Amino acid sequence: MKLRKIFETSTLTKLSLVFTLMGVFPTSIDVFMNPTIEKLIYGMLNGSMAMFPLLKRDNLVVPSWQKYLLLSSFSLMIFIHILEFTITVPARYPDLFPVINAVLSFGHFGLFYMYFTYRQFTLSKDHKKKD
Repeated sequence: MKLRKIFETSTLTKLSLVFTLMGVFPTSIDVFMNPTIEKLIYGMLNGSMAMFPLLKRDNLVVPSWQKYLLLSSFSLMIFIHILEFTITVPARYPDLFPVINAVLSFGHFGLFYMYFTYRQFTLSKDHKKKD
């Protein structure tokens, strides 16, 4: 089922905006109410998921077990893509790989989003505020 077959483009655009704002709203409010450099970085990470150079510069790169988890996540996604191009799906399941990809992507994004949101909200309250 494709959402663009059910909804008009203008409706999908508005839904995308609403869900994007819902995703970044909690971390944005936390950064606004309790501004620290660390919270800002976690908030930006939750908003973009592509902040590795800044995290590395500020020595906030994830610990090794988390790197392993991230590498495993990417490896699984690559494996699914390889299977998609090398295996013929049964005729009764023409959307098998797009569905698998969507479910895995949603799961990965959801887990990483929850983890980084948790990390942001559990930063030490008495950590010195930096300008």
